[in-house]
Amino acid sequence: MYLLLALSFLTLMMTLRAFLIVVGTYKDPVLASFENYGEEKIFSPIYSLTVWAIAFVYISLFIYFQAGMMFAIGLLILVPIASFREYFEDALYKYHTQFRMLPRWYFELVQRTDREERRRIAYLWLRLPLQTRMIYNARSEYFHQWVDLVLLSITR
Repeated sequence: MYLLLALSFLTLMMTLRAFLIVVGTYKDPVLASFENYGEEKIFSPIYSLTVWAIAFVYISLFIYFQAGMMFAIGLLILVPIASFREYFEDALYKYHTQFRMLPRWYFELVQRTDREERRRIAYLWLRLPLQTRMIYNARSEYFHQWVDLVLLSITR
């Protein structure tokens, strides 16, 4: 019982984390996706939000219903979600402009910067103190001002 409560709490926290990324108030995972070299991977938090929300609902319902019935329901939910992942990744690259709409600051950043500038922004983000990152996470206008300053400083 305590294990299910712990798993329920964990999935709730991960769902809230994914929701904060979609809303745009948690920028670390998005900026971390810019650090990779090679082909640019398009970041979209929609799939992770969906998966964590379904996992939270499933584990929460598992506490209240019989285990056998919930296992069968879990299989019926897990198989389509797992097969949807490949389709989602294909659609992500095919319709990348639509999937980059959330969070909004990410869309604006991709519109006005190139790959190298975004990578430098990501590495400079890591060098910021935690309190400064929290301020920039909470206020997108301050974050955009900081990005402008970074872009000015790296201009050749």
